[in-house]
Amino acid sequence: MRCSCVRKPAPPRSRPPGAAVQARRAVIAAQREELLRWRDAGHLPDSSLRILERELDHEERTLPPHDDH
Repeated sequence: MRCSCVRKPAPPRSRPPGAAVQARRAVIAAQREELLRWRDAGHLPDSSLRILERELDHEERTLPPHDDH
């Protein structure tokens, strides 16, 4: 016998697919800004900055193209 006091978890709210991509682009942009702050503060050499920027470039290229509608 099942207890009626136990509820099933609510299904996750779905967001439009573009919202996740837009959020990911915003995170990448924030990461780029933070890397520049680290470099400007002397905590990150230029050579390391370039490597990390290339990784962010690669990650950005894996996202679908911008939808400018």
